[in-house]
Amino acid sequence: MREYERKNVIVLLNILVEETLEGKWDPSQKDNAHKVAERKYTAGSLKAWTGMLRDVICSVLNLYDKDERKKIFLRYVDENKWEKIRGRIGRTFEHKLWSDPSPEVDSQLRVNNEEHVKDFLKQNGLTVNWILGSES
Repeated sequence: MREYERKNVIVLLNILVEETLEGKWDPSQKDNAHKVAERKYTAGSLKAWTGMLRDVICSVLNLYDKDERKKIFLRYVDENKWEKIRGRIGRTFEHKLWSDPSPEVDSQLRVNNEEHVKDFLKQNGLTVNWILGSES
């Protein structure tokens, strides 16, 4: 089971790099693409979206039991499920909030308090239900 977990975490991290950092993270450029990428990895932001991502992945994998959700990647995950997970990760980071030019967004995402940032994301329409496509 740990071998599945190791492989699954590697796949997940590769997807996150491809969707959020590749071709975007370049502090020397200080351009909009970098600013958007940087927002995703501020302390508060990271804490908030990783919790949401866990819920999204559990939903895609049909893990509803509390004990099963604790062992999220201790199982085989087929390619179709990975494509759905990739799609949901893409949807998460395509949300308009990430590229909103308001300085308020930066200050709210930097708050090192997961609940505060989750509330801010929710107020701006970025929720697990929206990521899963349940809300437009």
